[in-house]
Amino acid sequence: SKSSLQAMENTFKDSALLNNILTFTRKRFNPAVRLEFQNHDVKFQDKVRWLGMHLDNKWKWEAHIAQAKTRSLKAMNIMKILGNKKKGLRRQILMKIYNAYVRPIIDYGSLFYASASQIWLNKLNVVHNSALRMITGAFRTSPICSILAESGQPSLEVRRNIRCVNFVMNAARNPHTPTFLILFQDNLRINLRNERYPKNIRLRVEAMEGYQVNIKSIIKKLEIHNDPPWQMPCIKVKMLTSSKKTDLTQQEIEHLYLEFKHENDNKIFCYTDGTKSDNHAGGAYLFNGETKKFKLNPLASIFTAELMAIYLCICDIYDYIKKEFLILKDFVIFSDSKSSLQAMENTFKDSALLNNICSIAPPSSACSISSWDSRLTNHSNER
Repeated sequence: SKSSLQAMENTFKDSALLNNILTFTRKRFNPAVRLEFQNHDVKFQDKVRWLGMHLDNKWKWEAHIAQAKTRSLKAMNIMKILGNKKKGLRRQILMKIYNAYVRPIIDYGSLFYASASQIWLNKLNVVHNSALRMITGAFRTSPICSILAESGQPSLEVRRNIRCVNFVMNAARNPHTPTFLILFQDNLRINLRNERYPKNIRLRVEAMEGYQVNIKSIIKKLEIHNDPPWQMPCIKVKMLTSSKKTDLTQQEIEHLYLEFKHENDNKIFCYTDGTKSDNHAGGAYLFNGETKKFKLNPLASIFTAELMAIYLCICDIYDYIKKEFLILKDFVIFSDSKSSLQAMENTFKDSALLNNICSIAPPSSACSISSWDSRLTNHSNER
């Protein structure tokens, strides 16, 4: 509307940003172009500060890294005063001060300036290593790897890689967002041929060694719900007992299971379970007399394995219903993961796998999931 345009014009009338333009290019010769805004010539700049990030036209991040180093060194002065040898603070207090005042300055924008050259990134390592040396009281000749191990802090390179991996993973879970469309477009492979230009975050994550990142295996959300969380469909969850497993004997647990099975004798029972070891993650589920197994990324947690088993079991139930013309309330899924069942009962679900399970559940909550103990001697559990 005219009022909004007038308000925007009055807001940015005296803004200095509208009188400056930054052209991102690594060409040696950049042709000058004359532009005007409100009868004023727009100036082309080599550097500009925006949202706390110092941008340069070459995408080298030299100005931002230099500013981050200067600010972090000034913030370290409080550690020098409070960490004197005679009446200084303890190591734990100095570590908290470093994590609260110094490290956020270095971490800010690390997703973006991680594409800078290693020479400039090493300048921030000097600040990080000197702060840890001050906290631990190590000698100047002490190896950096020993200082990192003594302080329990990862290197800045590891922190940047973890932040990049988490960002790409979270973006890959939501295919309906603009970030997903930008990061996962097909023409990004062209940037791999030209090393002069900075790579996309997703391409840098795929090139990391030792993280075992497989973008295709990331669990994506099926859809975005416009309804509030308290109006989303949920699955009926029932616990066999509220007591701890250690407080009950095997015979008592088996009696509770047989009692529940007798009360729901007209229903079809399914069993799910997940497993996790140092170099393996996966699970299995028993449905309609057939046991099906699956494997996950070794980095996946036991919580993800348990939820994946429940999700795949529900998908098989839906396929079976379409063939046999049954209703969903004829099925009961047994799981021995109490944390997974409690997460399903929670109104606000952060996991994409939990949202997928609830999205395929009917609004009437006809499907029920019950808890059971893996120590049962039932023949279904043995299989």
